[in-house]
Amino acid sequence: MHDSRIKSSPSPVQTLSHAPKNRFLKIKEVDDSISSSHRLRELGFFENSCIRKVTANGSFVIQIGNHRIALSSQITDHIFVQEI
Repeated sequence: MHDSRIKSSPSPVQTLSHAPKNRFLKIKEVDDSISSSHRLRELGFFENSCIRKVTANGSFVIQIGNHRIALSSQITDHIFVQEI
């Protein structure tokens, strides 16, 4: 019997720097080795949080909830996300 349901594989985990813009992303990990990791968590950057990358011109504008936050690539290189 043929199963007509399509099983999609999960999208790959990538850094926030390399993730596509205007897509919803789930945070998989925030690298604790960077000095700003504590501050990122205060701003709501937790594992499994849903965010959206709004722009990617020089600095990155990230929407988390109703807030938009600008982050440098030095920070977004240490945030790992998966497209949802």
